[in-house]
Amino acid sequence: MRRVERWDTALFKWAADRMGQPFRWGDTDCAMLCSEAHDAITGSALAQDYRGKWASAAAARLFMREHDTDLLRGLEAAGGHEIARNFQQRGDIILVPQDGWMCGHVCLGAQSLSARVDDGAQLVPTAALLALPG
Repeated sequence: MRRVERWDTALFKWAADRMGQPFRWGDTDCAMLCSEAHDAITGSALAQDYRGKWASAAAARLFMREHDTDLLRGLEAAGGHEIARNFQQRGDIILVPQDGWMCGHVCLGAQSLSARVDDGAQLVPTAALLALPG
């Protein structure tokens, strides 16, 4: 995957702007955060293809079914590739099965940005994510 110059600065600026924002399906859910992180790193416009396409969990599942996609396949189609567990670093997406979803978390180093239904976009320890089954 090709990265823009100073991609790490762009990633941290994007994460700082997103932190604390409330969870909204189709805006600050995990798929959107992962797409936006990809855009910050690569200069692409992946997120614009998905923003606002769903406004609930049911609508997100319907979108995935109708488009025969999920977060993993979407990231692979955008040039991402799988990295062995525990080798993630800044800019990588950590996928963890949670509540019937494959949830994506954006690795920023020791902390990762996660979309949490109860409290929005928040930092969580990367080690805690990697300790989850997945």
